[in-house]
Amino acid sequence: MVRWLQIALPFVVLFIAVITRVVSPEPFEILDLKTFDFYQQKSPRIYSEVIPGTDAPMPVKVIDIDDESLAQFGQWPWPRSLISQLIELLQRSGAVVIAFDVIFAEPDRTSPSRVIRTWPATPELDQIRPVIDRLPDHDRTLAETFKTIPIITGFVLTGGSPRHEPVAKTGFASIGDDPREFAQPVFTSAVTSLPELEAAATGNGTVNFLPDTDQIIRKVPMVLRHNNSLYPSLSAEALRVVQGAGTIIVKSTDSNSGRGFGELSGITEVKIGNVAVPTDPDGQFWIHHTGPEPRRMIPAWKILTADFDPADVAGKIIFVGASASALNDLRPSPVHPSTAGVEFHAQTIEQIISGQFLKRPDWAEAVTIVSALIAGILVIIVVMRLGAAWGGMVMISLLALGSVYAWKLFTEQGLLTAPLYPALTTTVVFVIASMTSYLQSESSRREVKGAFGRYMSPAVLDRLAKNPRKISLGGELRDMSILFCDVRNFTPISEALDAQALTGFVNSFLTPMTSAIHHHEGTVDKYMGDAVMAFWNAPLDDADHARHACHAALEMRKNLAELNQQIADSADGADDAFKLGTIRVGIGIGTGICCVGNMGSEQRFDYSVIGDNVNLTSRL
Repeated sequence: MVRWLQIALPFVVLFIAVITRVVSPEPFEILDLKTFDFYQQKSPRIYSEVIPGTDAPMPVKVIDIDDESLAQFGQWPWPRSLISQLIELLQRSGAVVIAFDVIFAEPDRTSPSRVIRTWPATPELDQIRPVIDRLPDHDRTLAETFKTIPIITGFVLTGGSPRHEPVAKTGFASIGDDPREFAQPVFTSAVTSLPELEAAATGNGTVNFLPDTDQIIRKVPMVLRHNNSLYPSLSAEALRVVQGAGTIIVKSTDSNSGRGFGELSGITEVKIGNVAVPTDPDGQFWIHHTGPEPRRMIPAWKILTADFDPADVAGKIIFVGASASALNDLRPSPVHPSTAGVEFHAQTIEQIISGQFLKRPDWAEAVTIVSALIAGILVIIVVMRLGAAWGGMVMISLLALGSVYAWKLFTEQGLLTAPLYPALTTTVVFVIASMTSYLQSESSRREVKGAFGRYMSPAVLDRLAKNPRKISLGGELRDMSILFCDVRNFTPISEALDAQALTGFVNSFLTPMTSAIHHHEGTVDKYMGDAVMAFWNAPLDDADHARHACHAALEMRKNLAELNQQIADSADGADDAFKLGTIRVGIGIGTGICCVGNMGSEQRFDYSVIGDNVNLTSRL
């Protein structure tokens, strides 16, 4: 029963690991994500100022509100008049779309009509109030500036009680099941730009990210759900506006629709204009990060001071965002601990335009589980049949093969597969299997030593203990050599000696005879008074068993001569020794087919040999 439990334990551990992954994969998700991070850290996307495979320039730039920009133009938020100036400079330089990763949620405090409210009420103020009231409002001026170039405003979706509803600039169509079922979480409120600015903008997109449990941003949502409506992300909206598309098409599948084998339920693709963007089931896009890239960025102060090359923004989609540390928009990515949030949007557009997609295949989870199962079973079988050393080599080979193949899929096809779970599962199973195999081996060794320790030499016993599987205790026919040896004329000797002296004589005779048998790899079957029976070629194979039996017989004669000399040397003054005289023995050897195995009763049995050849040898 204990042996079967030891054999079953590795399989039970493997089964639990697989079932846990199937039923509750969330605890293992962080392992997969860290594996994907490792891929990107070792092979980040290479930033290029041209679209890969073409000579066309990469049409994306980021205007960065950095620490130097704040130092030159003051703390944030900047006056809307300064934002208007920034837009005008970009528009004159040939920018095609400007997307703001900032939210103009409150009226500009520097507008004349608002500044005057902070002044003390005096007669002089009453005199100039009509003039100030006629000065342009900065928010209204910015709204007018928005109309000179396609502008995309940003908003943040939040939870809590509904307060604001973002202005929808985008139409949505769906193929398959309703994508709103899969766009999670569901937001109920929003922080938006001023209504007049949203109304004047060409597009409106959410700047939300959905970080993983470790707060690292690995994906950018293409669509998010607010109450019962879908909204595009800032990057998706920028891609729509630059193509002049009016509608975003969301493709999704469920068990009730055309879902292919292995395909997960959820959103599979977001089509924006002529571009189809593959997504996760929740509508998110995997970013292949480059890390912070200075060539992607133009500091805002350079634009405002006209210290830049207009060619750097001509024909470009412009994202305006902040890397200034005081503005708290630095986020961790797989390749860098603090990346400006606006860079995630810019990198998304770069990847989509380049056609460089990362994808977690629908079949990846099934392959991960099946790989762990197959590798675990294979390692268990190898450990149990061939030992821990072979099992370890098989395990290392499997882990290396899986890791290399997963890396190849990532670098050549952009596929995200997770070899770490199969590797850890296989390693744990290998350790458990090795421990149980060791315990079984130790138990077998103890059994072997207990069963054969009296019959074999220590060297042969060690060989047998290392390979207990070679023992066939149930009985088998073998070509064997049998040896019988007894004392000639033992009856007169036994009658001449008292019990104590007789016992001493028998022991002194059988000891050197047994040594000769052991010295030539024989197995002592039994002692029968003054006789000893031995055999060769069982339980271990011995191709030269007849020769070994003969050599043992010759050594017995040599040992007998030494014994007789000892008896003669002790004859002086030793009556019992004198009575023995010269000891003579008879040795018979026979070779043939015999039956060997555990024989006896339920109460007691021994490993012994029987057969006609045994009977014949005993008569020699």
